[in-house]
Amino acid sequence: MSRTYKIGLICAIGCAVLWGVLPIYWQALKPIDSFVIIFYRIFLVGLVSGIASLKLYGRKEVKKYTGPGSSSFKFFMAGVLITANWSIYIWAVNADHVIQTCIGYYIEPLMVCVFGIIFFKEKLTKHKLIALIFASIGVVVILLHFMQVPLIALSLAITFATYAALKKSFSIPSVLSLFLETRHLMLPALAVVIYLECTGKGALAVAEPYQYALLFLCGPLTALPLGLFAEAANKISLVTLGVTEYISPSISLVIGIFLFKEPFDLVQFIAFVIVWIGLVFFTVGEAKESKKMENIEMTNKEKPTINDCALFSIFGDDHDRFSFPIDAHRVTSGSGGETILVFGSEKTLLYDCGMAYCGWHTVENIKNKLAEKGRDTLDYIILSHSHYDHMGALPYIKQAFPDAKVHASEKAARIFEKPSAKVLMRDLGTSARDLFMPGSKEEILVDGIAVDVILKDGDEIDLGDITVKAMETKGHTDCSMSYAFEPTKLLFASESTGIVEGKKFIHTPFLKDCNDAIVSREKCKAYGAEYISLPHFGMLPKDFNETYWKMLEEETDIKKEFIGKMVEEGLDDEQMLERYYEKYWDPDMEEVQPKDAFIINSKAIIKAFLKAI
Repeated sequence: MSRTYKIGLICAIGCAVLWGVLPIYWQALKPIDSFVIIFYRIFLVGLVSGIASLKLYGRKEVKKYTGPGSSSFKFFMAGVLITANWSIYIWAVNADHVIQTCIGYYIEPLMVCVFGIIFFKEKLTKHKLIALIFASIGVVVILLHFMQVPLIALSLAITFATYAALKKSFSIPSVLSLFLETRHLMLPALAVVIYLECTGKGALAVAEPYQYALLFLCGPLTALPLGLFAEAANKISLVTLGVTEYISPSISLVIGIFLFKEPFDLVQFIAFVIVWIGLVFFTVGEAKESKKMENIEMTNKEKPTINDCALFSIFGDDHDRFSFPIDAHRVTSGSGGETILVFGSEKTLLYDCGMAYCGWHTVENIKNKLAEKGRDTLDYIILSHSHYDHMGALPYIKQAFPDAKVHASEKAARIFEKPSAKVLMRDLGTSARDLFMPGSKEEILVDGIAVDVILKDGDEIDLGDITVKAMETKGHTDCSMSYAFEPTKLLFASESTGIVEGKKFIHTPFLKDCNDAIVSREKCKAYGAEYISLPHFGMLPKDFNETYWKMLEEETDIKKEFIGKMVEEGLDDEQMLERYYEKYWDPDMEEVQPKDAFIINSKAIIKAFLKAI
């Protein structure tokens, strides 16, 4: 059982337990009218989650989800659904329909499970199926016993199951999600509260002082289990989430019988036992499934592949990764993509620019190398793609060499034209600066990020004795380009054709489309390069080229099979990410790629491979 799944399961159980004991709290608020409680609850939940979001994530992160272009309607609908659920429940309890609320919360987990199977293609394991069958029998027993269409129960079940399914699509922190759901309802709720209190119809008119104080706890006491529920919904399947929710009405039922002395007949007891038999099956089955998955993971880790077996022994300690067969020199500064300065007999060309935080250092390196060669002009800049670690320093280089013409794909040109792209480049550049140059306050420049000349597949750039041919190689991104240097047949491959990490592993960073990357691999392989330079690595040994293509193909197939098995197991996105992280993350990578960036890329890679499965 992965750590993510364990956290999700703990959150789901914690949420269910809290919801189960909350009737004690609501009983303590009598005689405050349920109508009053509802509006206090809406406002206070929004206030508590808003303050927590600002404290945990900062104003900038919150604003990102509340500005133009955010998914405001989706959050608003989630808020409406959960508010409707609260309102129906509180009204039903105060109107002596407690039995229907119990039925509703027994039906609701079944609907959550069904929604997971229908809308998210989640897989039912044997033990979960048995648990659902027992739970369904328990619900049917209750329904037949009371012989009525439970409209209140169905309303509670449908509103919360729909809310759960909608929450499944939210990939943001749970507290922030809760604030976004309630923020549109806060002010109307506050207005109603003020009106009720001013007209003598509110809580102040009927409550004891301690009850009024208790009323203000409804915000955190609502936000906490909902936050746990949101966290669980993003970490475990809806099937699992649905089954664990039987804990809540079962606890409430016990409280109703033994604390509130509500009537409880033999039929209800039988239904209760049947449901809990299902939960026993679920618990035992989860334990067995966890053990099985641990064995599978151990087997996968022990199974040797080409990428595990003395991988790059052919390289040798004396292999110079930046010894090029043409007059080319590494002028990279800091972390990020490699920056290579190429001298033709007539023109000079820069391949990629590196990160922004070290931009002026890169400019200095370029000027020093030009001076060594008796030149002072940079004629061309070619970009492999639009990611910030490969082109972040472009504004600095353009300031130093304003006549240099930037060549890149049409897609990259369109990306650079977007104001939002420049904002993102500044944010990512600032994060890299803070990571690699802690304490530095140097501004990250973005003015000057633009493409002067659009390159298409087969276009050429003349350097005199060297001709650079552009090759469209999608897969890593839609704007990825490789470059062939003729007549030497040196290929500067894009990340769509893989990268080497630490001389021990070939990585398939297909962030956009795995099928496109496979086409790009075959295209580059067919070119028949004599020499290959890989992003983030440099030159491969000449006699390693064929082996590299074979290893890349094998690693692509292995990763496709690995992700395919996770699909067959019915893992959700978070579980897949957790498994992928466990298999592929290496702490040694932290020096060149922050863990957060690895996780973001891993999500994209999984998605790209899913397209090919």
